[in-house]
Amino acid sequence: RRQRTAAWSMIPGRHEHTLFIADLGQYVDSFDHHAVAPMQEQAHRVAESAGNLLSIEPYSALDAEFEKLRKGNRNKEPHWYSPLGGPPSIAKLATAVDCMAEYKVFYRTLSGTTHGDALRDHIDLHEGNLIVEPLRSPEKMREMLQLVPPVVLRVFRNVTEYYRSGELDVLSKVYAEEWRARILSVPTVSVTLQHRPL
Repeated sequence: RRQRTAAWSMIPGRHEHTLFIADLGQYVDSFDHHAVAPMQEQAHRVAESAGNLLSIEPYSALDAEFEKLRKGNRNKEPHWYSPLGGPPSIAKLATAVDCMAEYKVFYRTLSGTTHGDALRDHIDLHEGNLIVEPLRSPEKMREMLQLVPPVVLRVFRNVTEYYRSGELDVLSKVYAEEWRARILSVPTVSVTLQHRPL
């Protein structure tokens, strides 16, 4: 659906294209129309391909459900977890699948850092000076890379147990013989910041 909507935004005559042009505002005049033409041709192909896929089962029923929710929400595309009686938020979804711990540790805590809006980690006052540190820094790469593998391994194990339970021993062997050493050998990165007055 997202691919189709994005493609429609490039096709003149579509409502999505009208909205896209309005969003561009003053920048629309700077477009190279000769460069846009091939993009519009590709947009037609993408929209047709996505539409064909969404017209067959089981996707057509899901597409219809998304469409019903979109029309009931002021034409705003619903979240991927909303159709078919889904929860109204990520937090409710985490509760429903018994993953509130993961939600609190990873999603709620780290999403701010990921999207650069955890300002308290980057802006500080020291002796009357405003200190602004980079939004992206490799300094915490080690702790991040040590935090992620246990969760990924848990997902691997759950999927293996559900679909190929007879291969759990193989997964454990691969982890012990191939993955564990790599996971534990993440290097430490040291970053020295040089504060400069603006």
